[in-house]
Amino acid sequence: HCAAKNSEKVMDVLLDVPGVNVTARSNEGTTALHYLCRRIPTEKMTTLFEKLEKLKVDFGAVNNNLETPLHFAASSLQNSPLA
Repeated sequence: HCAAKNSEKVMDVLLDVPGVNVTARSNEGTTALHYLCRRIPTEKMTTLFEKLEKLKVDFGAVNNNLETPLHFAASSLQNSPLA
């Protein structure tokens, strides 16, 4: 979670570690994908999403507030220079 929340480079490295648990949740039920989607979009994120897809991450995961990663992505995109 910390890697997804703070560093795309660290997350990229961790996703290559055999046996990494991409479905782990915080106390709020938030996954690494939620945190990644909360970040402002960058080119590197495409690679991270592709790796997560290969690892069979649940793109529809719901946290304790009934928010999916898509909710976080939409909010981040509103604050992005790409918007």
